[in-house]
Formats: sequence, C-alpha cells, structure tokens
Amino acid sequence: MILIINRLFKSLKQPGLGPDYRRALIARAVSWTGSALTLVALPVLVFELTQSAAWTATLTIVETAPYLFFGIAAGVFADRTSRKWMMIWCAAVAALCTGIVPFAWYVGWLSLPLLLIVALCSGIALVFFDAAVFGLIPSLVEKENIPQATASAMSWSTLIRLIGPMLGGFLLTIMPPAGLLALDAVSFAVAALLLLGVSESLTPVRNQAVTWFSDLGKGLKFLWKHSLVRFLTILGAANSLIGGVVTALLVPQAVNTYAVSSSGGWMGFFFAALSVGALLSSVILPRLKASPSGYFFWGMLVSAAGILLWALSSEPVLGLIGLAVYQGGSSLVILNGISVRTQATPLQMQGRINSVARTVAWGGQPLGAALVVIFVKPEVSLLLIVASVAAVLTALIGGYLLHRLSKRDEMMTE
Repeated sequence: MILIINRLFKSLKQPGLGPDYRRALIARAVSWTGSALTLVALPVLVFELTQSAAWTATLTIVETAPYLFFGIAAGVFADRTSRKWMMIWCAAVAALCTGIVPFAWYVGWLSLPLLLIVALCSGIALVFFDAAVFGLIPSLVEKENIPQATASAMSWSTLIRLIGPMLGGFLLTIMPPAGLLALDAVSFAVAALLLLGVSESLTPVRNQAVTWFSDLGKGLKFLWKHSLVRFLTILGAANSLIGGVVTALLVPQAVNTYAVSSSGGWMGFFFAALSVGALLSSVILPRLKASPSGYFFWGMLVSAAGILLWALSSEPVLGLIGLAVYQGGSSLVILNGISVRTQATPLQMQGRINSVARTVAWGGQPLGAALVVIFVKPEVSLLLIVASVAAVLTALIGGYLLHRLSKRDEMMTE
C-alpha cells in the first residue's frame, strides 16, 4: 500500500502534468475522500433509523437516480460552459447539503425524509461535478499526455475508494455517522477553494447558432454509430443493475447474516473490500491481453462468483473476500467500457459522450435497487443468489454477442 501511494505521488511530478492539472486532481481527490466517508455513513444512518432493507435500497435509488435523469444534461452543459466554475458551484452545493445532516443530528431533527432529500440534492450536484471533471482533466494537459493524466486520475480514485471506507469504518468507532458527513462537507469546501487556483486552459466555445439539443444530438449520434461503444454501454447497464442489488443489500446482509454492528469497524472493512477489488482490477487490466468481449465475459463471471460467496457465507473474512472478488470483476467490466469509450471519443465531445454513456450504464443501479424494494420479502441471501445467476447469464449472452460484433467489425475493415 505504501509503495502504491508513493508511486501515485511520483506520478503527479511527471513532466507532462502541470500545476493546474495537479490542483484539479487534488481537489477531486479531497472531494472523493469525503464522498467515501458518506458512502459508509448514509446507509448506516438509514438502517439505524429504520432497521429496513427496503429503506436502504430506497436510499440507493435516491443516490443513483440523478445519473439516470440528469447525466445527459450535465454532460452537454459541461461541454458548453466553464468546467472549472461548474465544479466549484457543484462542490459548494454538495458541501451545503451534506453539512445539513450533522446540524440536524445535533439539534435532534434528523429524520428519514431529510436523509433522502440530502442524498438526492447532493447526488444531483455530484452528477454535474463529475461531468465537468471528465472534460476539465484532459483539457489541462497536452493531447499526447491525456492517457497518463487519465490513468493517474483513475488510480487516485481507486486508492481513495480503498482508504476512504476503511477510514470511515474506523471513524464510526469513535464518532457518530453524522460526523462523517460533516467531514464530507468540509472536503467539498476545500475542493472548491483549490479549484479557484486552477487556470482553465480550454473553456468550451459557445456557438450561439448551435443549440443545447444540437449538442445532445451529436453526442447521441456518435454513441449510436459506434457499435462497440454502444453495445458495451448497454451491457454496462446490466452490470450496474446487478451492482444496485448488491449495494442496496450490503448493510442488511452484513448485519443480519454476518452479525456485525451497523456502526462498527467491520462495516467499514466490508465497504473497503469493494475498493480492494476495484484496485486490483485497475492494476490487472493493463497487464491482460484480451479483447473487449474477453474482458466483459471474465469480468462478469468473476463478479458472479464473488456475489455467490458473499451470499452463502456467514464468516466475515470470507465475506470480505467475496465482496473484493465481486467488485474486482465488476470493475474490470466498467474499466473496459471506459477505456474503449475514451479512446474512441474526440476531446471536444468527452463531456457529453461520457455523461450519456454513464447515464445509460449506471442507470441500471437504481433499477437494481428498485427490484430489492419490490422483492425484499424473501431472505436477503436469496436475492443475492439470484443476482449471481443473473451475472452468469449476462456473461454468457453479452460475451457471445460482443464476440460476434468484433468479428463483424474485423470483416468490414478487411
């Protein structure tokens, strides 16, 4: 872990990555850290208030639905305005939203509706924040340095998602969950201040003759014409639907099956196990030599095995392994789709294409959580077993169709 952190800090000093890129990445990293704490705290708060798997699933819907409803608009907006200021305003809104929770807890006003409203408002702010990031980061470096800038940003993201939940689990043992949201609010305020020092080198040019809908149409047209990107995006929705089930049931499964405290250290380790899997997939991906269909097929099979282990075991250590294996496979599928999409997309369309693709791909997560709300009557473990079977079927069908698509494209280029 120390070697990985040291390597990441050294990566910031590469000649092609200037001070503006470093400030923007540090700002994003600070906000990521706070968001990782909220990732632990919000479902714990909801479960402690309700003792209901259905309500924790509802929280997952509320947290992820903004990507479904606002993702496309955010991407187009990011390509038509200053991405730096878009990030600053979004960070300010997120800081205000998350800061309400510790205040309400302190004065005794904390309630389920308030938590759901805060999750929704901060989620919308984060959708626009992320859309701006996709365009800002590449614009702060020369074109030939975009791959290393993107790789550095993804590595920092994965590392923080690993350390953040671990830190959240530790902090839960010494402070109430509402305190973690206070730290998240501070992180967004700090991020906004850091972004003020960024000199945006490429602000999208506003062409008054080109309408918002025209920009959106160009993005959708590009996505539809690129068959591999289009199909990987659709399959990404299936992957995220399964992920929505796993995420919505994480806290109830941990408390009911693994008999751990909802606000104890083990809960933080369970969340951190997901990040361990994501970190491993980001390390393994560049070393693998496989086609997009191969990455998808094996990624989905690995995630299915992890879900099954998480569902059938009751030993916390085995549960950690199951979650890490699941997230490793799922992240392999996600990174495969992002890599193909980023390489195929022109720089000036990065915001809208990535936002449209993420809207479709991540749109499956709230749908998966909604299925939990509808079918929560059976045992939680049974729902997870069904999710594992669905992952196997997705691997078989999606892998086969992707293989056929790749073969067709090869024949057309010959």
